[in-house]
Amino acid sequence: MQEAKMDVSWWTQFIGTAPIHLEKQEADAFIATDATLKGIGGFAASLGEFFRAIILRQVQQPLTHISTLAIIVALKVWYQHLCGKLIVLCDNEAVCQVINVGAMDRGLSSGSSL
Repeated sequence: MQEAKMDVSWWTQFIGTAPIHLEKQEADAFIATDATLKGIGGFAASLGEFFRAIILRQVQQPLTHISTLAIIVALKVWYQHLCGKLIVLCDNEAVCQVINVGAMDRGLSSGSSL
């Protein structure tokens, strides 16, 4: 427990001095997804629900494809509960850029993460 407290203390100090800009995002719904070569998962913050799926065989796809799959599955699972501005948080920058460009082309608003 002491080690966890030390970690939180370090992060608090680091964020206070880091040359980064944190901005508050306003949205009606947030979905966070993540992917590895072994599985995908997602969390709908506004619903308090999550999903996970294990990839049963070795995948020969790039991680960008699997990250995109995680977003597609999340939208399929929760689409009926989503309205208004949606922000999807994804740690794969290439996926974020591709989806954001497509959203802008269609006049849709999107968050800075996706």
